[in-house]
Parts: sequence; structure tokens; C-alpha cells
Amino acid sequence: MPFAPLLSGFTPFGTNAVAATALRLSGKRLDPYPGFNFLVEIDGLLTGGFQSVKGLEAQVSYQRQKEGGSPFEYPLVEHVTYPPLILSHGVTDVDALWEWFDEAQAGLRISPRTVSVVMLDAQHAPITWWYCVDAVPTRWVGPTLDASGDAVAIEQLELEHQGLRKGALSPLLSRARAVGQLAR
Repeated sequence: MPFAPLLSGFTPFGTNAVAATALRLSGKRLDPYPGFNFLVEIDGLLTGGFQSVKGLEAQVSYQRQKEGGSPFEYPLVEHVTYPPLILSHGVTDVDALWEWFDEAQAGLRISPRTVSVVMLDAQHAPITWWYCVDAVPTRWVGPTLDASGDAVAIEQLELEHQGLRKGALSPLLSRARAVGQLAR
């Protein structure tokens, strides 16, 4: 096989590839999930419905490093950055997010919190989730008020955090859902 040296250490078929092939052969599909069905929890408590969540991202910066007399450069992780998480929701009588921000602006000692964003399927069962670790409020934006319109009043809370993690059970849940699709 002429490409064998190029493929050494390469496994051509992972679990996801096998599941996707089996689905395709069975005539079934795994469509992407819509982005409108989700929940936000702060320290494990549901904090109301949200219109949008922005900032679920991370960026890794690398430093190129040569080793010994090798002509190749190897990437070494220099640091990881996370943009602010921006939560937008309709103004209600529940002021938990404002109270958290108000503690920060008053100069009180703020306890960092874990913010979880949970994607749901059409039956409202969790699909996957992300955790923003050690989040603290840094900015609040109040609603735009316009007497000539009938739009819902939306406020935003911006949070700085120390890291983005994906729920440990997410991969297992994904595989179980794929197997469930095959069984139907």
C-alpha cells in the first residue's frame, strides 16, 4: 500500500464516523439542532427564559518552538482567551441578574458563579451543555424603551469568566442518541 507510511498512527474510522455511516445506510438522518431551544442556569438554578446567549467561544494562542536541530516548529499553547458571555432576556419581576450586577457595582465582594448553557431538543431534553467557570458580572445594558413600538423590553448582562468547559456527559449522550436513531 503506497500510502501506508502517511497513514501510520491514523485510525480511519472513529465512533462518530461509524454511527454516521450506519445512519446514512439505514436512510435515517441526524439533522443539526436549532439554536432557539436552550436554558441558562446560574449555580444550578434556572434564571428565567433567555432570548439569546453570545460568547460561547474560546481561542487558543500558540507559540512556535523549534526543538533541537530539527527544522520543524512545534506549536506550544501560550494562552487561551474567552470573550465575555452575553445573556439577553426579557425584563420581568425577577431581578436576580440585576441584583448580582448591583453587588458588583456597589463594590461588594462578588462570589464567582458557574453559568451553564443547556441546549435542548424538540422534547425539551438536554442535548449538550457548556459551563462558564467563575463568571462575574461586568456590564449591564438596560432595555430600549420606545412608546411607538410593541417589542419586549430586553436587558443584557455581560459576564467575564475563567474558562469554558463542555459537560462531561455530552459525548455519551450524543452517542446514545445516535444509537437510538439507528434502533428506530
